[in-house]
Amino acid sequence: MWAVVESNGDPADLRVTGFVMPDRGPSRLIRFYDPEAVKQPHLFATGMRVRRAAGEMTLKNTSVVRLVARPEFLDSDSGEPVLALDPVRLEPNSARTIDLRSAMATLSRTVAADAVSVRVDSDGAAGALIGSLYLHDTRTGMPYDVPLRDSGAARSSTGSYPWRIDDDYQTRASITNAGTARPSSWRGSPMKGAES
Repeated sequence: MWAVVESNGDPADLRVTGFVMPDRGPSRLIRFYDPEAVKQPHLFATGMRVRRAAGEMTLKNTSVVRLVARPEFLDSDSGEPVLALDPVRLEPNSARTIDLRSAMATLSRTVAADAVSVRVDSDGAAGALIGSLYLHDTRTGMPYDVPLRDSGAARSSTGSYPWRIDDDYQTRASITNAGTARPSSWRGSPMKGAES
């Protein structure tokens, strides 16, 4: 299901999120997107687990014209593509869910790292393609919500997603350069109690 929230206030005044709490299985985060605020047509995610994980990717065309999305998985160290999925054709206002079991099995055999990055290229306009990426641990059932979004402006890249720091969670930060230039340097320091 898809939902739209409309507001007549200032766009910066409204922040919306929610959860789906099924009778069985893991809960899922409901993530809202503002297609008007998107800077480019592609989607990105970092830190997608490939070991002991299964899940699905859902892509939605919010526009009134057909578009083609091309999901691929990237090596987290080099940024080079390691697996490409078949192109996904989306009619206007339609959505499609992609079962990632086969892709996860292939990635767990061929990638040395425990996680990969995800890029979904789109031939649509900026904001036309939105998506979600949900995984779960195949042994414990623990859910993993992987933000799949537009890279946006630099001021947007500040982690505006819910995260947990309880004793029963491990917190990891994943940083990906979604641009075309290599930075001269970067600095970061882990917070107390966080795994760097």
